[in-house]
Parts: sequence; structure tokens; C-alpha cells
Amino acid sequence: MRALTERDDNILNGATAILGLTLLLCPWLLGFATTRSASWTAGTGGLVIAVISAAALSQRAEWHEWVDLAVGLCLVASPWLFGFTDVTTAAVTHVVLGGLVAALAAVEMWRFHGTPPAKPA
Repeated sequence: MRALTERDDNILNGATAILGLTLLLCPWLLGFATTRSASWTAGTGGLVIAVISAAALSQRAEWHEWVDLAVGLCLVASPWLFGFTDVTTAAVTHVVLGGLVAALAAVEMWRFHGTPPAKPA
């Protein structure tokens, strides 16, 4: 696998930012805005992901991906941590979008540390 290029990095960060904005809007789009813990978690997590990923578009640093990975994994666990597993739409949204964010962050970290091209002798 080739190392992560700046273009690849921007595509992955842009996709992650879109996932964050989507998560931010999901309580109203999917109708779980009245479930306080689910809507606050979606709003906070979505905002953090969107802001960090947007910042990563202008500055290439590995810490962005660590934050996205941590927030993504927290979102996956949030239905059980904050007790909204009974609100199926909210629980599935958090698990799926959080999982996607964590997967994109993991791919980006893996590609970031990819083997650099061989230097000519």
C-alpha cells in the first residue's frame, strides 16, 4: 500500500467532516431530537468531528486522526453508556456513523504510516 498523499488525506478528512455534520443534523432529520442524551451526544460528537476534520484539511498532523478515532469509538459505545439503546434509530445512527468515523481515522493513520517510496540510489 502506498503512503498517504495530501490529496488522499483531504478526501478522507472531507468525508469525515461530512459524517460529523450528518451526525449533527441526525436528531432532527431522523426524529430523535426529543431523546435528550441521544441528541446531545449526536450534536457534541458531530460538532467535534466536523471541526477537527475541517481543521485537518488545513494542517496535516496525526493527532487529528487520533481525536476522530476516539470520538468515533465513543459514539459507538454511547447508546450503552448513556442509556438510549431503546431508541433504535438513535442507537443505530450512533453505532454506524461512529463506526464509519473510527474506520476512516484508522485507515488514515495506517496510510499515514505507510512505507514511503524507495529513494533512488
